Amino acid sequence: MYAATFGPHVIASMIEDVFMRRFAGRDPFQIESLWRESHGSGFSLRPDLTLMGVVSGLEMACWDIIGKSVEQPIYNLMGGKVNERLRSYTYLYPAEGEDDEFYHDPERSAERAAEYVEQGFTA
Repeated sequence: MYAATFGPHVIASMIEDVFMRRFAGRDPFQIESLWRESHGSGFSLRPDLTLMGVVSGLEMACWDIIGKSVEQPIYNLMGGKVNERLRSYTYLYPAEGEDDEFYHDPERSAERAAEYVEQGFTA
């Protein structure tokens, strides 16, 4: 989650907690109710970025379940396909096992960029 204000282990616990309290055993077709209950379950009702990220991920899972159950791609459920293709981008991340020194090595960064191009990224 891009705007997560907590570490990954805390976020994983939050996902499990919100799922168990608000989503488990519920109808995934009721996305609006699930969202409202998850968002409104706190005392402040303020838009906490971390909670919104957690609920967003669970909502995406619901859309995936719904699409599979009706054998339709999600874009058909949300108004239809708009583009045949979308350009995708990535950041340059160190490969698994590489340390942060990667960011200070222009040659390794260029090699990593070429690896991403091979995966289909164009930006």
